[in-house]
Amino acid sequence: MKSPLRTIGGRIIILALASGLAAFPAKLPATPRDPGTAGRPAEGGRPEAPLFSVEDMRNDFQQLRRIKDKGIRNLVLDLRGNDGGDPFCAVILYSYLENEPAPYFAEPYGKYAGLAEPVPLPQDHFNGNLYTLLDGRCGSTNGHFCALLKYHGIGRFVGTPSGSTYVCNAGKNSEVTLDRTSIILTLGRSSFAADVKGMDRSKPIMPDHPVRETYRNFLAGKDVYMETAIELIKGADRENLR
Repeated sequence: MKSPLRTIGGRIIILALASGLAAFPAKLPATPRDPGTAGRPAEGGRPEAPLFSVEDMRNDFQQLRRIKDKGIRNLVLDLRGNDGGDPFCAVILYSYLENEPAPYFAEPYGKYAGLAEPVPLPQDHFNGNLYTLLDGRCGSTNGHFCALLKYHGIGRFVGTPSGSTYVCNAGKNSEVTLDRTSIILTLGRSSFAADVKGMDRSKPIMPDHPVRETYRNFLAGKDVYMETAIELIKGADRENLR
């Protein structure tokens, strides 16, 4: 499996969580999801959405913990197309990026009750410059995660508005199959809220640096999201040299 980490000029490190890659949780839920499903084709040939999921990525994620040793101050976190996943996975990455211990969830939700307590801060947590890429496909747990980063002022967001807010309706799901089309509607009957205050639950997470991608950019293989983040980093470096 290709590593989610790559560096640019020894100064910038990029972590992509938009391809089914995620941090390995310190504590797994009692019945963890199948670790092999993320990114694989579902029935009908359509690939499943990328998620915060349990994967055999321990060695890759451990590299993040050595960023300080490498002297890297800039981290680009690519969350585009990440539909969410298991909070037990997302909270580990959150702990690495937070500035001080803070709760993940606003309330103790069942097996996730422990996430309503302040999340311990790792000794080697990242305290450099964070640039998070997001788009309209960022949903569910990804909405919680991005809301927490936004609320605590952790880094800057680059891209387009997210596809979710700090509240996710999931769990105790009911499914309804439409007779004429066989389309399956899944209805979440419980809600999970990130521990943020004063945010509008009806509005998405907004980027600090909006990006407009045209179809010509897409056809040319031009990643305007990543290019914008890199230019922001270069601009900050130039300012620091003055």
